[in-house]
Order: sequence, then C-alpha cells, then structure tokens
Amino acid sequence: MVASLATAVWSAAQMATGAAAGVVSMLAARLGLGIGEAPFSPIIYRSVRAWAPYTANATLTSDLLRSPADAGRAFAFLVLGGNTFGLIAPIATGYLVSASGNFSSAFIAAGALALIGAVVTLTLSRGAIGEVAMSTRPIEV
Repeated sequence: MVASLATAVWSAAQMATGAAAGVVSMLAARLGLGIGEAPFSPIIYRSVRAWAPYTANATLTSDLLRSPADAGRAFAFLVLGGNTFGLIAPIATGYLVSASGNFSSAFIAAGALALIGAVVTLTLSRGAIGEVAMSTRPIEV
C-alpha cells in the first residue's frame, strides 16, 4: 500500500513537471518527485527480507524460485523487460513530443502510466508482506 501511495505521489509530481510554468512550480514538482521516490529503498529492503527470510537451509534462489534451474529464465525475463522498455521509451517519447510539439505531454504521459501501474499494483496485492513471511522463523544454529 505504501508503494502504491508513493508511486501515486511520484506520478502526480511527474505530471506536474510537465505542467510547470516557471522556476517555482518546477522546483515544487521536482521536490514532489523526491518525496515520491524516498520510500522505495526501505520498501525494497523490507520486501526482500520478508520474501526471502534467512534460514540455515534457505537461499534467495530457493525461496523465490521453484528450482535453481529457473534462475536463468527469471533473470532473462527481468533483463529482457528492462531492455525492451528502455528501448521503446525514448522512441515513444520522441513521437509524443513530435506530435504534441512540447515535452509537457511526455511528462504527463509518463506520470499517467505510472499512476495506472500504482492502481493496478494496489488492486492486485493480496496482503501485507509480513502476513506471509512472519510464519517462517529463522533456524537457530
């Protein structure tokens, strides 16, 4: 829920960046981007800790994947997705700027897409991270 809220704040600030008309409004929008990004490091650390709790016999790979053989496939999908969107984003942004004649539309589109992602993530999440992970206790060695 915190990640969705932070993404919503970041998205609104991203759209405000596109609508900025002066130095003060741009500064306020950029400050909003920082406020929206700030919670993500603690959220990521907590998520990794909750989804892959330390036990004497567990590793990150065995906790997240069905078998170690799936690690290559999972990493390939991660890299493929990042590279594909990294390739498409500047091209789509160029077409959007060319069609609209300014960069404001690109900022607004990026913010709107991130806001949609936040809503989808909030809707699809099943529960708090701790509900699943706290049932496994670390093994004392």
